[in-house]
Amino acid sequence: MKLELNQFIKKTISEINEGLDKTGWELNDEMEFEIALASQEADNGKVDIKVFSIGKDENTQSNHKVKFKIFHTAKRNANYNAQINGVGVALKKMFSPLMEMDSEMMERKQRKNIKRGR
Repeated sequence: MKLELNQFIKKTISEINEGLDKTGWELNDEMEFEIALASQEADNGKVDIKVFSIGKDENTQSNHKVKFKIFHTAKRNANYNAQINGVGVALKKMFSPLMEMDSEMMERKQRKNIKRGR
């Protein structure tokens, strides 16, 4: 049995996602396929690409490698939150002196305005 390449990829991703469903794990952005392909040029000049299989339609065997990465959603979100908090702390440390300088400048300006009667 020859399977369309796009069908093979969609089915593989679907099967992996179904296996991960409700486990707290998700498919990562990376997935590598190592598959044997059979191609045939059609009369109209288009190339027909199928996933290569050996055997009759009823008893087909195929060997393919699929390499994929998964991650745990809650752990990823916790890591993102920790990173965001870390960036927030770093930004506060960076900008606190500037904010203090700004408030001092505003206070000076207000004192000058008060002296001038404004």
